[in-house]
Amino acid sequence: MNVKSRFAKVLLCAIFVMLLTSPVEAQVDTGAILGTIRDQSGAVIPNAKVTITNEATQYTTSASSSATGTYTFTPVRVGTYTVTAGAPGFQTVTRPGIVVEIQRQVLVDFTLGPATVSSTVSITAETPLLETQRAAVQQVVNQRAINDLPLNGRNASFLAQLSAGVTFMQTDSRGLGASGGFAANGARPGSNNYMLDGIDNNSDIGDLINRTYYVLMPPPDALQEFSVQTSDYSAEFGHSAGAVLNAALKSGTNSLHGDLWEYLRNDALDAADFFLNAAGKPIAEYRQNQFGFTLGGPVDLPHYKGKDKTFFFMDYQGTRIRQGSTYVQNVPTAAERASGFTNFQDLIANQSGSRNDALGRTVPSGTIFDPATTRAVTMGAVDPVTGLIANSTGYVRDPFYGGSLRGVTNFTTPGAESLLNMIPAGRLNTNAVRLLNLLPAPTAGGIIGNFTDAPVNQEGVNSFDVRIDENLSSKDTMFGRYSYSATTNLYPGPYAGIADGAPNRPGSGTTDAS
Repeated sequence: MNVKSRFAKVLLCAIFVMLLTSPVEAQVDTGAILGTIRDQSGAVIPNAKVTITNEATQYTTSASSSATGTYTFTPVRVGTYTVTAGAPGFQTVTRPGIVVEIQRQVLVDFTLGPATVSSTVSITAETPLLETQRAAVQQVVNQRAINDLPLNGRNASFLAQLSAGVTFMQTDSRGLGASGGFAANGARPGSNNYMLDGIDNNSDIGDLINRTYYVLMPPPDALQEFSVQTSDYSAEFGHSAGAVLNAALKSGTNSLHGDLWEYLRNDALDAADFFLNAAGKPIAEYRQNQFGFTLGGPVDLPHYKGKDKTFFFMDYQGTRIRQGSTYVQNVPTAAERASGFTNFQDLIANQSGSRNDALGRTVPSGTIFDPATTRAVTMGAVDPVTGLIANSTGYVRDPFYGGSLRGVTNFTTPGAESLLNMIPAGRLNTNAVRLLNLLPAPTAGGIIGNFTDAPVNQEGVNSFDVRIDENLSSKDTMFGRYSYSATTNLYPGPYAGIADGAPNRPGSGTTDAS
């Protein structure tokens, strides 16, 4: 090996060290291939040679059957394999297309016939293999399902809801900020265990911005597959009582492969919003762009040929969402604002009904009473302010009224109503007036729901994954992966400027995850 080739090897090892940023206690993103070798009479064949070959990377490893004719390959990276078995004096039998999925123990038994001078049997089609080695209830969502099933927002965790005993999280939605959380077998969504490439992928803190329980979720194009185990899973999954979502990132192969995508949604074909329509406003803005790429293949450097040995895979996805959120709010009316908040007669004009007080006075709904006039009255006694005899014992207040209160019992006449709800400017707090002036002008008449607007919520996500796989020998393999995601959310409130009362959940802010 020349100096440059050695340097390439050292460089790759350094990359592995940098990528391995999380401790790996157990690799549970793999499967196993096992079975028994027999002759045509049913007797077991010990010391038979069994070889498995990854059809994408040509990685090959071999083992011998035990004294009882059994063999086991574990752990085995998810993928498609060719399994070959042979023994002296027997035929060599080849079984291509053996699919290994996450946490699946694939049973591949062989029956070897007596050999001729040179004979090899290739089995290309047979009954699908059935796993009988474990009791776990598991559903595997493979690459075809991930890519072909409709997936709004391109969040693969939504597909976990296709599993038996799984339902969507009640607080989740399909709109902006949907997390794909789910509940399995009645357990809380926070009781699920998320894993990526066999490594803990659980969020240890409450994510109020993204509302997710996992740290990272690669785009669908970058996922090889994932499994959802809902019950009876083995002790290595001891994190929680809910389901186990175990995802595996794609890896490179001997052929260069990848894809580009751009998914676009906008409001051009959306139906009009009822409240915006009623307020004479255009449909709320909606723009969603999701774009990215994947690329994988062998590491082929000028002085280092990594075919069959070293592979890379990378992906990037960017998400840009602009979505108008309709608010229907109450703001001061035009007359209230124009009067400097001294004229509140709209409160009476836009309401119906009336009420009576302990002095027998009838006032219209919406009347504002002067808190400085609060006083006690006794049934049968004369009130010194109005000269009226109290009908009951209690407390009364006088309305803000532009005329004399003496002897008036009916304030519902047009003439009396025109003198109500006129507040002297000297009674107003100047700071309160300034605060009210920060609110926007009404977009409609009335006092309820008289302001409608659709400020734009914004979400931006940039995420990527980089993975290196190295076949060190027929017995040893290793990989390193680094993933990163940065999410920025802006959720404006119904009012512009400093009057904005933005919601506190899910909230605006930035979240970084790696």
